[in-house]
Amino acid sequence: MPIEFTVNHESSYFTTKYIGKVSEDEVIDLYTTFFEDDGWAPGLNELVDHSELDGSNLNGDGLRKIAMFASYFYKEHNISNVKTAIFAPKDLPFGLSRIYDVMTDDSPEEVGVFRDMQEAKSWLGI
Repeated sequence: MPIEFTVNHESSYFTTKYIGKVSEDEVIDLYTTFFEDDGWAPGLNELVDHSELDGSNLNGDGLRKIAMFASYFYKEHNISNVKTAIFAPKDLPFGLSRIYDVMTDDSPEEVGVFRDMQEAKSWLGI
């Protein structure tokens, strides 16, 4: 599976690990399935691991579609403030993550993009 989700209820966050190539439709489908699962709870922050992501299938239109999905989902569930820390040590995933960050300016999701995993965790408070 191109995305693996792991929930840590004690620290109020979940980890999303991207592996290999993934399309925007796969991202939205997998997040939809995860959000409908009993393991997810509204208000959990997210730690995204892009260390193994091959972002060559993603572009600005796809990122916009993902950002719009996330914003709509959070607003639909009355989530007004959630933090997403993205760990992206490689150049392409880092650049894509920064573009995604800009696209979430009007979203309940506050995004931080980091090349260092410890900085990402620290920003989330974990």
